[in-house]
Amino acid sequence: MVSLLASPRLMQQWKSDDCMKTIRIYEPFQFDFNCDSNLFLVLADNPSLLLKDKLYIAGQGRPLYPVIGWILSTPFRIFQFAPVVKYLSGFDRRWSIGFLPELMAFIFLNWLLMIASIAIFLRLIESDPVVFRVWAVLPVTILLINEITKYAFWTPHLQIFNIFMPVVSIYMFCRVLEKQDSLTRRQMCFIGLMIGLASLIYGAFAVTAIGTIICILWAKERETFKRDILQRLKKCFLMGGSFLMPMISWYIFIRVATGTIYNHEIVKYRQFIWLKDSFLKGAPSLMTDVSASIAAYLDTLLSVVAFPCLVLAVVIFLTRKLNAGKPRALYGDERWQAIVIYIVSNLSFYGLMGFYETRLSWTIVPAILVILGMAIRQLDGLLIGTSRSAFHLFLTGTSSLYLAYWFLR
Repeated sequence: MVSLLASPRLMQQWKSDDCMKTIRIYEPFQFDFNCDSNLFLVLADNPSLLLKDKLYIAGQGRPLYPVIGWILSTPFRIFQFAPVVKYLSGFDRRWSIGFLPELMAFIFLNWLLMIASIAIFLRLIESDPVVFRVWAVLPVTILLINEITKYAFWTPHLQIFNIFMPVVSIYMFCRVLEKQDSLTRRQMCFIGLMIGLASLIYGAFAVTAIGTIICILWAKERETFKRDILQRLKKCFLMGGSFLMPMISWYIFIRVATGTIYNHEIVKYRQFIWLKDSFLKGAPSLMTDVSASIAAYLDTLLSVVAFPCLVLAVVIFLTRKLNAGKPRALYGDERWQAIVIYIVSNLSFYGLMGFYETRLSWTIVPAILVILGMAIRQLDGLLIGTSRSAFHLFLTGTSSLYLAYWFLR
């Protein structure tokens, strides 16, 4: 992440509408400051502005994010940042001195999220988080260096959750599937409440809620599902109700406190509401809008999955070529079920959103990377001697080229 500070330029789609500003530290080091970051910094300095000032109501849909920034910025307030600001060209000096503690807090949060994402991911592919494994290098590199981390790690923004949310969701789905029958109603309420609170940080955790409900309904045997259907539906109801409780409570609170409810994603981008808008225009308009949305979503989706899917195809091809093992041996455990459930939940949520960017569609990539990590590990176990060394060279070389691509892009 530190090396990316020397990365030369911005991608065009992140520069649209002048939404990204380059802050130079000391040649050649620089970072990119997103236009939304001002909002997060001000709210982290004073979260009560969510209710007091109409200039900051855009943050009402994600109230816990600035609260976390406010909490984490507390220890940074003991430092004197005034001498530091003179090295940051592009910042308004008088403005930035007051918000550097919040900036440091959000970067620290991004770092914590990446640490957690990597640790959980390594557990998913059954790699030791401490001992270095060559076969884990490529999937971890893709998870670490990508368009999200390059353009959002060094700026206060929610985009790092697009890495954390998929990984933690798949891991949680594994645990829910593993302990499916033994989970009590109280535990389901707790899980729903935690996901509900997470959705007040970033709305994409709705994918986690959808997937958890599918996990509860998931049954390996048809007879088991028929016998326990009533109990499963009760757990789904409790989990779903607990998930919605924080959001409903928050919107009731701001309605009472301010008299209005504002959701920036709905008002400006018509996320999900576009279906209603199109339906009211008539069936032809609905079909046209749905077709256009699917095409736009697939365009962003294919661009982010192309590279990991290509590498996965190569690994599967080599595994079959050896005739020493079958990729099917990977199937069967909770990870595969969790991956399938996550992909279904993710496609359902983002496919119907109506607002499509590659950084949002990228949330499907971690699921592919888990498959890739398991496939690489299996192939590595089949190889010996020179062929194994050559495979390790292929992995490190591909990882280096991928890193260089994102560094220069």
